[in-house]
Amino acid sequence: MKYRLSPLAIITLWLNRVINGCVIGAQATFDKGFVIMHPVGVVINSKVRGGIDITVESGVVIGDEKGKAPLLGNNIFIGAGAKIIGGITIGDNVKVGANAVVVKDVPSNVTVVGIPARIINKPQDEKC
Repeated sequence: MKYRLSPLAIITLWLNRVINGCVIGAQATFDKGFVIMHPVGVVINSKVRGGIDITVESGVVIGDEKGKAPLLGNNIFIGAGAKIIGGITIGDNVKVGANAVVVKDVPSNVTVVGIPARIINKPQDEKC
């Protein structure tokens, strides 16, 4: 299905790109509560899909790899400079640390950090 943007939406996308260096694909979809704390350097591919209450810091890239883009759950925080790439799924209630590079699925209720990203905490009911 193809979407058509209104002239106002096209102007807003262009201004955001010029002023902030922020590029959000016109067909990217997020539910309510999508917040970009600092838009400088944020790049989000058109194929990205996100749930509710997603917070993005500056310099974040959420991108496509080989035609597949990430699917983001609900209540996610993405730290400054983080990269989420490819056809992966990020579960609910996830924190992605600053500068983390996420290239594999992330389960719900965890925090991931590092390059490549790894889980540093697990839900209370799981044993290490």
